[in-house]
Amino acid sequence: SLITSYVHSNAILKQKLEEHDPELQLRTPINANGVGFHRIVETLNHLARDYSDEMFDMETKPLLEYIQSRLDTVKLLKSEATLSDAKTCIILPGSGVGRIAHEVAAKYPNSHVHSIEFSSLMYLANQFVYNGKETSSVSPFCNYYSNHLTTEDQLRKFELPLGSFAKPENLKTHYGDFTKFTLASEGNEYQDIIIVTAFFIDTAENLLSYLDAIESFQRNLADTKKSTLHWINIGPLKYGTKPMIQLTKKELSLLRKKRGWSDLQELCDTSKKIGYITDEKSLYKSYYSVLQFHSTKK
Repeated sequence: SLITSYVHSNAILKQKLEEHDPELQLRTPINANGVGFHRIVETLNHLARDYSDEMFDMETKPLLEYIQSRLDTVKLLKSEATLSDAKTCIILPGSGVGRIAHEVAAKYPNSHVHSIEFSSLMYLANQFVYNGKETSSVSPFCNYYSNHLTTEDQLRKFELPLGSFAKPENLKTHYGDFTKFTLASEGNEYQDIIIVTAFFIDTAENLLSYLDAIESFQRNLADTKKSTLHWINIGPLKYGTKPMIQLTKKELSLLRKKRGWSDLQELCDTSKKIGYITDEKSLYKSYYSVLQFHSTKK
Protein backbone atom coordinates (compact mmCIF):
# COMPACT_ATOMS: atom_id res chain seq x y z
CA SER A 1 0.00 0.00 0.00
CA LEU A 2 0.98 3.65 -0.28
CA ILE A 3 1.20 3.97 3.51
CA THR A 4 3.51 0.94 3.73
CA SER A 5 5.82 2.44 1.11
CA TYR A 6 5.87 5.72 3.00
CA VAL A 7 6.88 4.04 6.27
CA HIS A 8 9.70 2.02 4.77
CA SER A 9 11.07 5.05 2.90
CA ASN A 10 11.16 7.12 6.09
CA ALA A 11 13.84 5.59 8.33
CA ILE A 12 13.33 8.02 11.22
CA LEU A 13 9.58 7.44 11.37
CA LYS A 14 10.02 3.67 11.08
CA GLN A 15 12.49 3.63 13.98
CA LYS A 16 10.20 5.79 16.11
CA LEU A 17 7.23 3.51 15.55
CA GLU A 18 9.23 0.35 16.22
CA GLU A 19 10.49 1.69 19.56
CA HIS A 20 6.97 1.71 20.96
CA ASP A 21 4.37 -0.07 18.94
CA PRO A 22 1.39 -1.57 20.80
CA GLU A 23 -0.66 -2.58 17.77
CA LEU A 24 1.34 -2.29 14.55
CA GLN A 25 4.45 -4.44 14.15
CA LEU A 26 6.40 -2.67 11.44
CA ARG A 27 9.16 -5.27 11.56
CA THR A 28 6.77 -7.31 9.43
CA PRO A 29 4.79 -6.17 6.38
CA ILE A 30 1.77 -4.02 7.14
CA ASN A 31 -0.61 -6.73 5.95
CA ALA A 32 0.98 -9.57 7.94
CA ASN A 33 -0.92 -11.42 10.63
CA GLY A 34 0.78 -9.30 13.29
CA VAL A 35 -1.51 -6.37 12.41
CA GLY A 36 -5.04 -6.40 13.80
CA PHE A 37 -7.28 -6.19 10.73
CA HIS A 38 -9.90 -4.21 12.63
CA ARG A 39 -7.26 -1.54 13.32
CA ILE A 40 -6.57 -1.14 9.61
CA VAL A 41 -10.31 -0.83 8.90
CA GLU A 42 -10.68 1.69 11.73
CA THR A 43 -7.84 3.86 10.43
CA LEU A 44 -9.13 3.88 6.85
CA ASN A 45 -12.56 4.85 8.17
CA HIS A 46 -11.07 7.73 10.12
CA LEU A 47 -9.24 8.98 7.03
CA ALA A 48 -12.58 9.15 5.22
CA ARG A 49 -14.28 10.74 8.24
CA ASP A 50 -11.70 13.51 8.57
CA TYR A 51 -10.61 14.20 5.00
CA SER A 52 -13.43 13.39 2.59
CA ASP A 53 -15.75 16.36 2.19
CA GLU A 54 -18.90 14.28 2.59
CA MET A 55 -18.05 12.59 5.89
CA PHE A 56 -16.16 15.59 7.28
CA ASP A 57 -19.24 17.82 6.93
CA MET A 58 -21.48 15.29 8.67
CA GLU A 59 -19.23 14.05 11.47
CA THR A 60 -16.04 16.01 12.12
CA LYS A 61 -17.19 19.53 11.28
CA PRO A 62 -19.81 19.70 14.08
CA LEU A 63 -17.09 18.83 16.61
CA LEU A 64 -14.73 21.40 15.15
CA GLU A 65 -17.37 24.14 15.14
CA TYR A 66 -18.00 23.74 18.87
CA ILE A 67 -14.28 23.61 19.67
CA GLN A 68 -13.52 26.73 17.65
CA SER A 69 -16.50 28.60 19.12
CA ARG A 70 -15.00 28.07 22.58
CA LEU A 71 -11.43 28.81 21.50
CA ASP A 72 -12.71 32.12 20.14
CA THR A 73 -13.62 33.13 23.70
CA VAL A 74 -9.95 32.93 24.80
CA LYS A 75 -8.81 36.51 24.29
CA LEU A 76 -5.08 35.85 23.93
CA LEU A 77 -5.64 33.63 20.90
CA LYS A 78 -6.73 36.66 18.90
CA SER A 79 -4.13 39.09 20.20
CA GLU A 80 -0.85 37.23 19.68
CA ALA A 81 1.25 38.87 16.99
CA THR A 82 3.81 36.20 16.11
CA LEU A 83 4.42 32.53 16.77
CA SER A 84 7.68 33.30 18.56
CA ASP A 85 5.74 35.40 21.08
CA ALA A 86 3.09 32.74 21.72
CA LYS A 87 1.51 32.89 25.15
CA THR A 88 -1.11 30.25 24.45
CA CYS A 89 -0.69 26.53 23.87
CA ILE A 90 -3.39 24.21 22.56
CA ILE A 91 -3.03 20.46 23.23
CA LEU A 92 -5.20 17.85 21.48
CA PRO A 93 -4.81 14.32 22.92
CA GLY A 94 -6.30 11.42 21.00
CA SER A 95 -6.01 13.38 17.78
CA GLY A 96 -6.53 10.38 15.49
CA VAL A 97 -5.63 11.13 11.87
CA GLY A 98 -5.41 14.80 12.71
CA ARG A 99 -8.04 16.93 10.97
CA ILE A 100 -9.26 18.82 14.06
CA ALA A 101 -5.69 19.57 15.16
CA HIS A 102 -4.89 20.73 11.61
CA GLU A 103 -7.84 23.14 11.47
CA VAL A 104 -7.17 24.50 14.95
CA ALA A 105 -3.52 25.17 14.10
CA ALA A 106 -4.49 26.82 10.82
CA LYS A 107 -7.03 29.12 12.48
CA TYR A 108 -4.68 30.17 15.31
CA PRO A 109 -1.29 30.37 13.56
CA ASN A 110 0.41 32.35 16.33
CA SER A 111 -0.24 29.79 19.06
CA HIS A 112 1.64 26.58 19.75
CA VAL A 113 -0.47 23.51 18.91
CA HIS A 114 0.38 19.94 19.89
CA SER A 115 -1.47 16.80 18.81
CA ILE A 116 -0.82 13.49 20.58
CA GLU A 117 -1.90 10.07 19.28
CA PHE A 118 -1.26 6.68 20.91
CA SER A 119 -2.39 4.52 17.98
CA SER A 120 0.56 3.90 15.70
CA LEU A 121 -1.72 3.38 12.70
CA MET A 122 -3.61 6.62 13.31
CA TYR A 123 -0.38 8.56 13.80
CA LEU A 124 1.07 7.01 10.68
CA ALA A 125 -2.01 7.93 8.64
CA ASN A 126 -1.72 11.54 9.86
CA GLN A 127 1.88 11.68 8.63
CA PHE A 128 0.79 10.11 5.35
CA VAL A 129 -1.75 12.91 4.87
CA TYR A 130 0.94 15.56 5.24
CA ASN A 131 3.18 13.77 2.74
CA GLY A 132 0.41 13.20 0.22
CA LYS A 133 0.80 15.05 -3.07
CA GLU A 134 -2.40 14.12 -4.85
CA THR A 135 -5.97 13.00 -4.31
CA SER A 136 -6.39 9.45 -3.02
CA SER A 137 -9.57 7.52 -2.35
CA VAL A 138 -10.80 5.00 0.19
CA SER A 139 -13.84 2.74 0.45
CA PRO A 140 -14.54 2.95 4.20
CA PHE A 141 -17.50 0.56 4.23
CA CYS A 142 -16.14 -2.21 2.00
CA ASN A 143 -15.24 -4.38 5.02
CA TYR A 144 -18.70 -4.22 6.56
CA TYR A 145 -20.63 -7.30 5.45
CA SER A 146 -24.18 -6.46 6.46
CA ASN A 147 -26.71 -3.63 6.28
CA HIS A 148 -25.97 -2.67 2.65
CA LEU A 149 -28.65 -2.13 0.03
CA THR A 150 -26.33 -2.82 -2.94
CA THR A 151 -22.76 -3.89 -3.57
CA GLU A 152 -22.18 -0.53 -5.27
CA ASP A 153 -23.08 1.26 -2.02
CA GLN A 154 -20.77 -1.01 -0.05
CA LEU A 155 -17.79 -0.37 -2.34
CA ARG A 156 -18.31 3.32 -3.07
CA LYS A 157 -15.23 5.51 -2.79
CA PHE A 158 -14.62 8.73 -0.88
CA GLU A 159 -11.97 11.09 -2.25
CA LEU A 160 -9.21 12.37 0.02
CA PRO A 161 -7.61 15.56 -1.41
CA LEU A 162 -4.34 15.01 0.45
CA GLY A 163 -2.37 17.46 -1.66
CA SER A 164 -4.37 20.35 -0.20
CA PHE A 165 -3.21 19.74 3.38
CA ALA A 166 0.14 21.30 4.23
CA LYS A 167 1.24 20.90 7.82
CA PRO A 168 0.90 24.24 9.69
CA GLU A 169 4.15 25.67 10.99
CA ASN A 170 2.79 25.94 14.53
CA LEU A 171 1.61 22.31 14.74
CA LYS A 172 3.70 19.57 16.33
CA THR A 173 2.47 15.99 16.01
CA HIS A 174 3.48 13.50 18.69
CA TYR A 175 3.24 9.72 18.85
CA GLY A 176 2.78 8.34 22.35
CA ASP A 177 0.77 8.17 25.56
CA PHE A 178 -0.92 11.47 26.46
CA THR A 179 -0.63 10.71 30.19
CA LYS A 180 3.17 10.78 29.80
CA PHE A 181 3.37 13.82 27.51
CA THR A 182 5.10 16.94 28.84
CA LEU A 183 5.94 20.45 27.67
CA ALA A 184 9.08 20.55 29.81
CA SER A 185 11.33 21.72 26.96
CA GLU A 186 9.25 24.86 26.44
CA GLY A 187 9.50 26.16 29.99
CA ASN A 188 6.86 27.74 32.23
CA GLU A 189 5.81 30.51 29.89
CA TYR A 190 2.18 30.24 28.84
CA GLN A 191 -0.64 32.52 29.90
CA ASP A 192 -3.28 30.07 28.68
CA ILE A 193 -3.00 26.32 28.09
CA ILE A 194 -6.03 24.78 26.42
CA ILE A 195 -6.66 21.03 26.43
CA VAL A 196 -9.10 19.97 23.69
CA THR A 197 -10.67 16.51 23.94
CA ALA A 198 -12.98 15.24 21.19
CA PHE A 199 -14.42 11.72 21.47
CA PHE A 200 -11.57 10.98 23.87
CA ILE A 201 -12.18 10.98 27.62
CA ASP A 202 -14.20 7.76 27.63
CA THR A 203 -11.33 5.88 25.97
CA ALA A 204 -9.47 5.79 29.30
CA GLU A 205 -9.08 2.65 31.37
CA ASN A 206 -8.78 5.01 34.34
CA LEU A 207 -10.45 8.37 33.77
CA LEU A 208 -8.65 9.82 36.78
CA SER A 209 -5.31 9.32 35.00
CA TYR A 210 -6.59 11.54 32.19
CA LEU A 211 -7.65 14.20 34.69
CA ASP A 212 -4.25 14.03 36.37
CA ALA A 213 -2.54 14.43 32.98
CA ILE A 214 -4.71 17.41 32.01
CA GLU A 215 -4.12 19.15 35.34
CA SER A 216 -0.36 18.50 35.16
CA PHE A 217 -0.02 21.25 32.54
CA GLN A 218 -0.56 23.85 35.24
CA ARG A 219 3.18 23.65 35.81
CA ASN A 220 3.71 25.17 32.35
CA LEU A 221 1.65 28.27 33.14
CA ALA A 222 3.28 31.60 33.92
CA ASP A 223 3.10 32.46 37.61
CA THR A 224 0.43 35.15 37.39
CA LYS A 225 -3.15 35.46 38.61
CA LYS A 226 -4.33 35.69 35.00
CA SER A 227 -2.83 32.37 33.94
CA THR A 228 -5.53 29.83 33.14
CA LEU A 229 -5.77 26.15 32.28
CA HIS A 230 -8.72 25.48 29.95
CA TRP A 231 -10.43 22.20 29.13
CA ILE A 232 -12.76 22.04 26.13
CA ASN A 233 -14.55 18.72 25.60
CA ILE A 234 -17.04 17.30 23.14
CA GLY A 235 -18.01 13.66 22.91
CA PRO A 236 -20.15 10.87 24.37
CA LEU A 237 -19.58 8.98 27.58
CA LYS A 238 -19.34 5.56 25.96
CA TYR A 239 -16.68 3.86 28.02
CA GLY A 240 -14.99 1.17 26.01
CA THR A 241 -11.37 0.39 26.99
CA LYS A 242 -11.76 -1.96 29.99
CA PRO A 243 -12.85 1.04 32.06
CA MET A 244 -12.22 1.03 35.81
CA ILE A 245 -14.48 4.06 36.24
CA GLN A 246 -17.67 4.86 34.33
CA LEU A 247 -19.07 8.23 35.40
CA THR A 248 -22.41 9.74 34.47
CA LYS A 249 -22.53 13.30 33.15
CA LYS A 250 -23.63 14.51 36.59
CA GLU A 251 -20.86 12.61 38.35
CA LEU A 252 -18.24 14.00 35.96
CA SER A 253 -19.55 17.53 36.55
CA LEU A 254 -19.32 17.07 40.32
CA LEU A 255 -15.82 15.60 40.01
CA ARG A 256 -14.60 18.61 37.99
CA LYS A 257 -16.01 20.97 40.60
CA LYS A 258 -14.44 18.96 43.43
CA ARG A 259 -11.04 19.18 41.70
CA GLY A 260 -11.22 22.97 41.35
CA TRP A 261 -12.61 23.38 37.83
CA SER A 262 -15.17 26.07 37.03
CA ASP A 263 -17.51 25.48 34.10
CA LEU A 264 -17.88 28.38 31.67
CA GLN A 265 -20.33 26.25 29.73
CA GLU A 266 -21.85 22.78 29.88
CA LEU A 267 -24.29 21.50 27.25
CA CYS A 268 -25.84 18.10 26.69
CA ASP A 269 -28.90 17.75 24.47
CA THR A 270 -29.87 14.12 23.91
CA SER A 271 -32.28 15.13 21.13
CA LYS A 272 -29.29 16.12 18.97
CA LYS A 273 -27.01 13.49 17.44
CA ILE A 274 -23.70 13.30 15.56
CA GLY A 275 -22.76 10.39 13.31
CA TYR A 276 -19.62 8.40 14.02
CA ILE A 277 -18.23 6.64 10.94
CA THR A 278 -21.76 5.80 9.91
CA ASP A 279 -22.93 4.81 6.45
CA GLU A 280 -25.84 7.04 5.56
CA LYS A 281 -26.83 4.65 2.75
CA SER A 282 -26.96 1.53 4.92
CA LEU A 283 -29.75 -0.02 6.96
CA TYR A 284 -27.77 0.55 10.18
CA LYS A 285 -26.52 3.94 11.33
CA SER A 286 -24.43 4.92 14.34
CA TYR A 287 -25.09 8.22 16.13
CA TYR A 288 -24.14 9.75 19.46
CA SER A 289 -25.39 12.59 21.57
CA VAL A 290 -22.47 14.54 23.00
CA LEU A 291 -21.44 16.17 26.24
CA GLN A 292 -19.93 19.61 25.62
CA PHE A 293 -18.18 21.69 28.22
CA HIS A 294 -15.56 24.40 28.62
CA SER A 295 -14.00 24.46 32.09
CA THR A 296 -11.16 26.51 33.54
CA LYS A 297 -8.76 26.08 36.43
CA LYS A 298 -6.70 28.92 37.84
